[in-house]
Amino acid sequence: MPTVKQEPVRPIGVRGSDIFNFKSYLLHRYALIVACLLTASACQPALAADPEPSVVQKNLANPCGLAVRPGGTADLYELFFAETSAGRVSKLVSTQLDQPIEAIAGFETEGSSKSPLGTPGPRGLCFFDSTHLVVSGGDKAGQAFLRLYELNSPAIVMAEKAVQKLSVADDPLADDVRTFQSLARTQANEHVHDLLIASGSGSKTAAGLWQAGIRAGTLSNIKSFDAGGINTKSSTPAGIVTGTHGYIVIADATKQNGASELLFCHPDTRAIVMRLPLNLPNVIALAYSPRSGSLYAANFAAEGAGQGGIYRIDDTGKPGEPACTAARVADAKYPTAMAFAPDGALFITASPSDSDQKNTGTLMKLTGDL
Repeated sequence: MPTVKQEPVRPIGVRGSDIFNFKSYLLHRYALIVACLLTASACQPALAADPEPSVVQKNLANPCGLAVRPGGTADLYELFFAETSAGRVSKLVSTQLDQPIEAIAGFETEGSSKSPLGTPGPRGLCFFDSTHLVVSGGDKAGQAFLRLYELNSPAIVMAEKAVQKLSVADDPLADDVRTFQSLARTQANEHVHDLLIASGSGSKTAAGLWQAGIRAGTLSNIKSFDAGGINTKSSTPAGIVTGTHGYIVIADATKQNGASELLFCHPDTRAIVMRLPLNLPNVIALAYSPRSGSLYAANFAAEGAGQGGIYRIDDTGKPGEPACTAARVADAKYPTAMAFAPDGALFITASPSDSDQKNTGTLMKLTGDL
């Protein structure tokens, strides 16, 4: 058996190829892996008070998706966000955050904000490269979709002009998949295929995880992503993210005691290599900080789901006893998505505070030592 070179723990210094080369990696370096997956966040004290995020945009119609266009810098970048109930995707330039620019328009929607997590329309965003954007969501017919758009000019693209359109209509396992929410892309290398992973939501239950292969800048057919049994009706995988370590991190609200789990999944074998109980009941989004490498979670304050907000996930485990806890860093009662920008700022979308109010969603910006 090859010996793994002993190296000091680094916040984000473990490469995907280092992990996937050795089947018994966890047995030899379990404590190191926990620290690397959660980064060095245990060394960071919890903030004494909740900082107040600044409101960048208000009067939004159920904002539910965020993505930063690749190729930007800390001084200049573009942030894209979806407004589900308005049926559009807009962008902001970092130097003019008060001036939204419509990028994709014309998605089907009911135009209602009474169900911020179930309304038809665009929901999740993920860039392939600087000109190709994948939009996930659901249509009025109750069909979840993935659509690929080419954004190489300032002109508005109509929703029906997608370069590629995929749905789950022909998959017998997708009888209750109504919309795709969060999106994550694997870190492809010689051991890992290039995949787009989507969390699904049904009319009555969660709908597990789904995948679409990526080949030459296009998407292959959608099929179930059975991550260690996560595609069961009792699972609620909403927040997903891929870290620089290569694992897909899944927030799974399967528990009945007001808690959930963080699952670390190998993207090729589908094996869950680590489960960490998490004291948050309704994690809707996950994101890694590009500066500290720390993992952050957004908890949605649904009925019986506790207090909404943005939390840093801290490693509180002991040798041989991995554990984590959520340290609250900002107030956001109904967050729906979040994304870090190249300058280290964390952008957060939030749905209306009152389900009877329309067009009262917000886009917020959180800065500081994240």
